[in-house]
Amino acid sequence: MTPCDVAAFIGVIDVRMLALFWDSPAEDVDLLLELIGKLHHIVAIK
Repeated sequence: MTPCDVAAFIGVIDVRMLALFWDSPAEDVDLLLELIGKLHHIVAIK
């Protein structure tokens, strides 16, 4: 997998997760964004 493939894959995860949380309370969205941030950070390290 190239870095571009990884970025595209994470992009898909982000969009799907955000769609799931779209109608959720603000706290849930904050938690989701934090999770996505950690995911990006983990991938950036590898």
